Amino acid sequence: MRLANVKRTLVFLLLIVAIIVLVGSVQPVMAQPPGGGGNPCPFPPCNPDVPISGIEFLIAGGAMYGMRRIMSTWKKDK
Repeated sequence: MRLANVKRTLVFLLLIVAIIVLVGSVQPVMAQPPGGGGNPCPFPPCNPDVPISGIEFLIAGGAMYGMRRIMSTWKKDK
């Protein structure tokens, strides 16, 4: 096995482990009831406490750009 294949495999495994750790640490926090239980919004529809608009698109774009750079680096190694 070439050194490039080993490096590529290690990077892929590191990425998978990082995703599992992030999802595993965020999911229990999101599963908690807001404000200790009860109905936080008596008259739906309620506005969110922290309006987030567009940040998810920036994060997705950054992830796509990072994957593009990784893929282009892998193509150069061949």
